[in-house]
Amino acid sequence: MIAANIYTALCAILICFQLSLVLGAPLGHLTQGGFQPGVLSISGRAIAALSAVLLAVMAVVIQRYARNRLNRRWPMWGVLCITALTTFANIVTPSFWERALWAPVAIVMLVCAFSVWWQSPLGE
Repeated sequence: MIAANIYTALCAILICFQLSLVLGAPLGHLTQGGFQPGVLSISGRAIAALSAVLLAVMAVVIQRYARNRLNRRWPMWGVLCITALTTFANIVTPSFWERALWAPVAIVMLVCAFSVWWQSPLGE
């Protein structure tokens, strides 16, 4: 399914971004509200690491759900809720860069996640 593959590809890009933050890339202005320009603090890096793990799990859920290999609805509902909350957060953030860069990505991910849910026999 195309929507699942787009979602997964965007997750892969975001995972690479999060891991670059964990490794010390000076991109703090692009994440976490833009409150830590430059290299993130230890707590900021921990959040980036958790985000990378969460994104990986969400990509797996989307792929399995799209291929009808996930016989439960709640993981997909979790993906939809997290993606919706992330989209909202990226739209209302005070950070210009997050609104300009990550809000459009999050919107595409939300549309893809909803499409996967809608097209699956499990979707309700």
